[in-house]
Amino acid sequence: MLGIGVPKSSVSSDHIRRLWEAWLATPYPTTEYRPGSADGEVDGVDLALLDGDAASVVAWYLDPELRGRGESRLQEVTRKQSLSTLEQVLPRLSIGGQSYFGELLELLRLVDRALQEERQR
Repeated sequence: MLGIGVPKSSVSSDHIRRLWEAWLATPYPTTEYRPGSADGEVDGVDLALLDGDAASVVAWYLDPELRGRGESRLQEVTRKQSLSTLEQVLPRLSIGGQSYFGELLELLRLVDRALQEERQR
């Protein structure tokens, strides 16, 4: 319990931040998925754009100033669409792509869960 009587989220923002920092140090798999080329798309999904959209959701979640404004409808749609799209394309990626985008998907799932838990309080 936090000092104010509100149960602490089972998803720690510190945990998400540590995973985020580790993920940021991971290079994008450009050898396999060159941004701006046909190789950069899987099933019509531009992986570089998906990468940026999904990363923007995690960055928003971890920024107290931005979070203080609340989640806009656009941010919510981006979060949900990024989750859905990553889940769809992940099995079609190479091992390197699955590792990189799989970690990003896990981050998005944690953010999604944390936001759901916050709304239930």
